[in-house]
Amino acid sequence: MGSAPNAAATANVSHPAKQGFVQALGVFFDMIIICTTTAVMILLFTSTPDPALDGIQITQVAMAAHIGDWAQIFVAIAIFLFAFSSIIGNYYYGETNIKFLSGNRLWLILYC
Repeated sequence: MGSAPNAAATANVSHPAKQGFVQALGVFFDMIIICTTTAVMILLFTSTPDPALDGIQITQVAMAAHIGDWAQIFVAIAIFLFAFSSIIGNYYYGETNIKFLSGNRLWLILYC
């Protein structure tokens, strides 16, 4: 969602490059490890998935075929927690931006 630079900008480090390396590691882990693992799992899925399946459903079916039926529930819970934590995090970013731009509590009340 592009919110990682907001968190990185608040880091207190001796040199900005240190935080840049941390952010690069986050991108590596997310894109290379997680996305590649998911793609390989879907590509190794031996049977043809139902054409009606789309997006995360294909991942759920592939994971269920590889590691068991409980994987579908695990993926659903993981996606829910990711979405919920993203909403909470972005709400916090908005709130701190309002506090920075204006100390008026009325804007914070309207933001809620």
